[in-house]
Amino acid sequence: MSTVTRVISGGQIGADQAGLSAAKACGIRTGGSAPLGWLTSRGPQKKLLRRYGLKEHYQKGYKARTWANVKNSDGTI
Repeated sequence: MSTVTRVISGGQIGADQAGLSAAKACGIRTGGSAPLGWLTSRGPQKKLLRRYGLKEHYQKGYKARTWANVKNSDGTI
């Protein structure tokens, strides 16, 4: 049996942000990489994403951010 110790997300929108919020509410650490410029589907969200421990990725776009999150996790959904 494994225990989730941290939720990593790019925080793009909807389910991503809901997962971060639920994890935080359950006392689970959160983090991940956000695209350069703190981009989400609703525009830049630096304050929101930093609240969940995300860091801004150095490359532009979602693809680089996504690969960084995959690389830094033990599993990806």
